[in-house]
Amino acid sequence: AELLELLAVEAVEFVAVAMALADVGLLVEAGGLGDFLQRLDEFKECNYLSIEDEVDCDALSRICSLVKLEYLSIAGNTCLEFPSTFKKLSALRRLDVGLGISGTEVPAAVLAATGLTQLELHGFELKELPMGLSKLPQLEVLGLTATGVNSIPKEIAIMPSLREVYLSNNDSTVLLMARLKAWNGKLIVVMD
Repeated sequence: AELLELLAVEAVEFVAVAMALADVGLLVEAGGLGDFLQRLDEFKECNYLSIEDEVDCDALSRICSLVKLEYLSIAGNTCLEFPSTFKKLSALRRLDVGLGISGTEVPAAVLAATGLTQLELHGFELKELPMGLSKLPQLEVLGLTATGVNSIPKEIAIMPSLREVYLSNNDSTVLLMARLKAWNGKLIVVMD
């Protein structure tokens, strides 16, 4: 995928040319989200979007109009409950959500995104995982870095498609790794 850096309004001018490419990706750096949202209609073909800026619920709702997105990374998410428009992202396969504020629950809309193959939850204060994760039938990679997770339900550990779990920067990492390996010997558990 071609990666375009959206640094300022001038950089957006080059996007029209790049939209002719088959795979189009955008990197919205800190301070560039406002410009990006103003010209959102120009990015309808975008399938890869990485935002390194604070994203609130209104911005996320507008981003959900990019229905061809297969990968979405939100480094500074401040939206605890994802908007109902999130279900429009039916092509979404990889979701990387860093939480810019304290949150203890995975948004329900994420748990309903059944096409996800990779889910990264950074900075959520989860302690335990919601059972809803076991209803993501295609989930192969689960990132739980710095989430505070100290228990993982067996139903999640034995998901047939799950291949990798990332557990670094959690208090109970070693215990969780042993439990996961006992339940699912084919699972790769990464601790960093």
